[in-house]
Amino acid sequence: MATSSLEKVYEEIEVVQNVGCDVQKLIGSEVTHSTMIDSLAKSPWIHFASHGHLDTEQPFKSSFELHDNARFTILDLLKANLPNAELAVLSACHTAAVDQDNTPDEGISLAGGMQFCGFRGVVGTLWAMDDHIGPFLAKEFYKRMLHPENQDKPVDFKDAAKCLRAVTKEMRRSEELRALHCWVPLVHIGA
Repeated sequence: MATSSLEKVYEEIEVVQNVGCDVQKLIGSEVTHSTMIDSLAKSPWIHFASHGHLDTEQPFKSSFELHDNARFTILDLLKANLPNAELAVLSACHTAAVDQDNTPDEGISLAGGMQFCGFRGVVGTLWAMDDHIGPFLAKEFYKRMLHPENQDKPVDFKDAAKCLRAVTKEMRRSEELRALHCWVPLVHIGA
């Protein structure tokens, strides 16, 4: 799912499409509230490649950017019925971020909203994510998720944390991605 204002998003989508399984792709005008709800309800795994927006004043209005600057908020997520939810990869800025100043106890984030609505594992970002990281993250993450070292082991969303850790280690070895701002914001929450 994408917005065209991100330079590398089409490269990231191509990577996700080529991971070796059936992938439904939504781009541009296809990315609406109704298609989001429909896709979320049908798909056990979701990969968002879009802009994420943190609303520090009204956390339930934190959102993903859809076509024509429409927003898909945490409140929209919480209203959704998602019986198949397993893993969400949120390749967008601020998806695991919370506002520390206005949060009395625990923060509400887009990644947390994904968990509240049923996703048991969520990959997100603590702050802004450079656009060029998306294709690398998608390629390395899904390579590990869908082709485990132990070939007898079935694909399991519960391997997401281990796979993300391996990806961040790979980023730290990369000349282009070793800077802290590239790999530190990537987090996994959930199972």
